[in-house]
Amino acid sequence: MSDDAESQPDVYVTDVVRDGPETHAVVSNTRIKASELTQEHVGKFVACHDEDSGANYGAKILRIARRDEGKAPGVSIWLRHPALSSGRPARDGQAHVRFDQEFELIEMMPW
Repeated sequence: MSDDAESQPDVYVTDVVRDGPETHAVVSNTRIKASELTQEHVGKFVACHDEDSGANYGAKILRIARRDEGKAPGVSIWLRHPALSSGRPARDGQAHVRFDQEFELIEMMPW
């Protein structure tokens, strides 16, 4: 993070729910503030949670736009949410957040 030394990812093993045969995964989780997101993060995944099913999942970053001017400075982020086993269909969404909003970037290696 900007005020601290480079943030180290948390790494853990978890159960997964997917369409394939994998039942476990090693997950790397790194916290990042919206102000630190760059075009290099497009294509990576952020951690999300579905209240209805209780599922945690990764949403793909499609686009990032920084807004320094106007009434609501911050970062706009476009995400692609996958379909969930609860029946919720895949969808694209967009949010505009303050610069200090934290996200969790995740990388997952299923097995």
